[in-house]
Amino acid sequence: MTPPLIETPRLHLGLLTPGDSLFICDLLNDPGFLRNLGDRGVRTPDAARGYLEEKLVSSYDRFGFGLYRVALGGTGEPVGICGFVKRDYLGHADIGFAFLERYTGKGYGRESAFAALSYGRWNLGFGRVLGITSRENAASIALLKRLGLSQAGTVDVPGMDEPRLLFSVGFAPVDTPEGAAPGLPPAPVGYELKMPRQSEAVRLEEVGADASGRPVSLAPPAAAAWRSLCAAAQAERVSPVLVSGFRGFDRQRAIVCAKLGNGRSLVDVLFSSAYPGFSEHHTGRAVDVGAPGCTDLTERFETTREFEWLAANAARFGFVLSYPRGNPHGIAYEPWHWCHGRGGAA
Repeated sequence: MTPPLIETPRLHLGLLTPGDSLFICDLLNDPGFLRNLGDRGVRTPDAARGYLEEKLVSSYDRFGFGLYRVALGGTGEPVGICGFVKRDYLGHADIGFAFLERYTGKGYGRESAFAALSYGRWNLGFGRVLGITSRENAASIALLKRLGLSQAGTVDVPGMDEPRLLFSVGFAPVDTPEGAAPGLPPAPVGYELKMPRQSEAVRLEEVGADASGRPVSLAPPAAAAWRSLCAAAQAERVSPVLVSGFRGFDRQRAIVCAKLGNGRSLVDVLFSSAYPGFSEHHTGRAVDVGAPGCTDLTERFETTREFEWLAANAARFGFVLSYPRGNPHGIAYEPWHWCHGRGGAA
């Protein structure tokens, strides 16, 4: 599975690949898809692979965006697609989404669509996003309205007997104030007094995979220390789980953008995520740690044997808890976030 472009509390949105042919075959023949979006005539995985390459994957190269694979963050199981389509007969990209019927009613469409819309605005620079749907698709109409799109008439769609409803939302031009990350408002005044700036690591080593199977890297000194820590913990039948390591500037910006796109204020977002350029993860020295059955990065980690062991032993390997309760950085308590040779942000 390719690394996610967009992450939400429960979902990962990433690029589709020809390897998703089985999933796409299931989706295109799902009762909900056939009822609301029509029959694409794709019946086999081989046909789905051709459809993927011709209709979906090709969009990434042609336009720099497309429909993305939506997967559960914990298991990586695909549940639907969400993203953008550029149609010849429309002047702007339109947001699209489709989910396997067994996963509807869980809020995944709303969660992924809000994140995708934010990504389109802040990362892709969209000034306007459209939406099209049939008059009968009440769920799609409701979601488009909830995303902030307003009805803007109808549009004739090639191959369709009846016009589709057209929705639209426009965004104010994105300026980048001095000192702000591209596509983001500037950090609050005085932020640098609480949070030191961090430089991205130049050299990295892979130290394993996270719960979704994605490789995790750290700077060499931190990587060596982490390996030693894990060996000592396992000798005592304790099993720390690596959830996150190095995270670059662009990835941090995408995380903050997605949270802003869910309607949160920047001040609220910065209570749990550092502004790009200030994250300890940039340095390759920070790790987010979980335990078997507890990798969701919540305070629940504090109740595990792994946290108890880290609290008693991590300092021997150069790791320090960066954000205890009442820390001066303005970051929420994070029992999972530890940094090697600490310098300071989530």
